[in-house]
Amino acid sequence: NTSNKSGDIELINPKTPTKTDHYFLFLKASYQHARGNAAQALKDYQHLLRFNPSPQAYTGFLQLLSDIGQHTVILKIYESNEAAFKKAFKSNIAINLIIAQAYVSTDQDKKAESLFLGLAKENPDNEQVSYFAAMAYVKNNQFDKALEFVDRCLQNQALKQRFFLFHFIKSKILVQQNKPHDA
Repeated sequence: NTSNKSGDIELINPKTPTKTDHYFLFLKASYQHARGNAAQALKDYQHLLRFNPSPQAYTGFLQLLSDIGQHTVILKIYESNEAAFKKAFKSNIAINLIIAQAYVSTDQDKKAESLFLGLAKENPDNEQVSYFAAMAYVKNNQFDKALEFVDRCLQNQALKQRFFLFHFIKSKILVQQNKPHDA
């Protein structure tokens, strides 16, 4: 490795990076993201992604894109690599939430609902997933399904610390159904 004028480490042969080089670039980008230097982190992730690394290299990049509100870019990346992403991130709740929230922010509510409900089915004890699944029903005006889902959440002891949240959602739904006395 050599140094350039700015003191950053460069690859000796950037056309054929090794797995170690990929790891270094990932760590460098992750470090910049953690420091709050989004512009440099974005450059570092883009540099890494030019080498077609494994889908796992996208974890930090998607988080960065979410943090800076680049939801359309997230969906473009996801949809162009959907099969590989579904395989690599099937059980990664954080990445799936980022993708689902990108669908919400781009008004693709049915796609978001599908992802949230799939996550809720696979992770019934995850309070964040359960909250977003309930809200997906509400956003799509499926109030009866939302009430059924919220009632199941209120019976799930693993969610007990967040029951107040589900009671609030239930009240909100009942008010929207013009049933304030039940709220």
